Amino acid sequence: MAAESNVENKPTQEIIESTLLDLGLNRYEARVYLSLVSEGVTTAKTVSGITGIPYGKVYEVIDSLARKGFVQVLPTKPAKYRAISPQESVDKIKRSTQEKLQRIESTLLQHLEPVFNKNKKLMDSQNNFWILNGRSTINQKMQELVENAQKNVCIMTTAAGLERLKVMMPHFKSAKSRGIKFSVLAPVGAKLSNEMQHLNGFTCRHIDKAHTTLMIADDRTALIVEPIPDDTSLHYGRDMGVWVLNKAFAKCLEQLFNMSMPKAD
Repeated sequence: MAAESNVENKPTQEIIESTLLDLGLNRYEARVYLSLVSEGVTTAKTVSGITGIPYGKVYEVIDSLARKGFVQVLPTKPAKYRAISPQESVDKIKRSTQEKLQRIESTLLQHLEPVFNKNKKLMDSQNNFWILNGRSTINQKMQELVENAQKNVCIMTTAAGLERLKVMMPHFKSAKSRGIKFSVLAPVGAKLSNEMQHLNGFTCRHIDKAHTTLMIADDRTALIVEPIPDDTSLHYGRDMGVWVLNKAFAKCLEQLFNMSMPKAD
């Protein structure tokens, strides 16, 4: 039983041949190399007889194997050949493959990576504007901008829009605890909600009129919203919004926002 088990577990010639194909040999090369491993030192005529490969073709195959590091040609007459050990052959392929990959990596990183990065910026810029529909969706995006803010948030809104900001107060407070500064422009006169009045660092200045809502976070992203209708409902409305993820555009909006900011009394 043990002998039968060993026979069953012994790799077949087909499996070994397939493995040699994975190493980059063709089928003739694999057969010739297997015959040389089995026979030791031998001639091309013997290899042809074992493998069934035409005698003239065997020389071509052996030359190819010698270049790849699988066969050694002995200086005898007639010429004889022997297989190089599988370990040595595999080690040579490893070194050759590693050197090849390093050359490829060096060439690609030097010549193609800069081009890719340059074009990536151009491709990304084409996808920096997204349309948002509905008040709930826009409230969710506002919440996201506030939660991801790292320095400051600027908001310009209508009188009704300022009332709708009440839904954002928990997120404002959380951001303030992280040191985020808020600046708000709205037609509020001297009136502010109690929550806003007691939120330290929440600067709110009066402007005479605003038709849209604008939120800018860290001069890198912005949200422009047309409220439909412009009422005090916190969640229901057909608002239309444009979310912009572009530093240059957001920076420009922030500059306009700062120019609109009235001076403190």
